[in-house]
Amino acid sequence: MKRVWTVVTVLGAVLLIGAAALTFWNFQQDASAGEESETLVYKLAEVIPDTPAVPEEIQEVEQVADPGNYEMPTVNIDGTKYMGVLYFPDLNRELPVFAEYSLPKLRTAPAVYYGSPITHDLVICGHNYRSHFGPLNRLPVGAKIQIKSADGTVFNYKIAATEVVSPFAVEDVTSGAWDLTLFTCTLGGRTRYVVRCDMI
Repeated sequence: MKRVWTVVTVLGAVLLIGAAALTFWNFQQDASAGEESETLVYKLAEVIPDTPAVPEEIQEVEQVADPGNYEMPTVNIDGTKYMGVLYFPDLNRELPVFAEYSLPKLRTAPAVYYGSPITHDLVICGHNYRSHFGPLNRLPVGAKIQIKSADGTVFNYKIAATEVVSPFAVEDVTSGAWDLTLFTCTLGGRTRYVVRCDMI
C-alpha cells in the first residue's frame, strides 16, 4: 500500500511539474508573439502611406469589374507579405496582419484567412494569445475596429454580433454574410470564438 501511495505521489508531482512547464511555455510564447507583433507594427508604419492610393474605380466593390479576381494590396517586409494593421481602440491594441494564412505565421501575428475589405467578406484569424485575439471576448457589440491596409486605405467597422462555433464550421465563418469576421480558439481549443462586424 505504501508503495502504491509513493507511486501515486510521484506521478502527481510529475503531472504538476509538467502542467507548470506547459503554462510557463505558453506565457513565453504569448510574450514573444506580443513583442514580435509590436516590432512589425512599427515597421509597417514606416512603409504604409498616410493617404490611400486606391484607384477610384475600386473604392467600392460595386465598381470593381471582377471582385473575384481583385488582388488585395500588400506590403513586403523581410520577404513576407502583410495586408496592413488591425486596430482595436477599446483595447488600445494594434496588430500586424499577414496577407496569407499559415499556422506557423499565427505564432507571430493574425493572418487573412479569406476575402478582402474591398469585397466585403474579409476573414482574419489569430491565436488566442493575450497579446493577440485572446481579449476579443471582452469587446461588446458596437465596439469599433479599424484596418489600415497596405496602400493606406482605412476601413472602419463596428461589432454587430459574436458567437461560438465548431472548429469544423468553416463555411459558417467564411460565408461572406459579414463585412469583417475575426475568429480565434476558445480556451482548450474545442470551439472557435467569432466576432462579426459591419463596415461603417
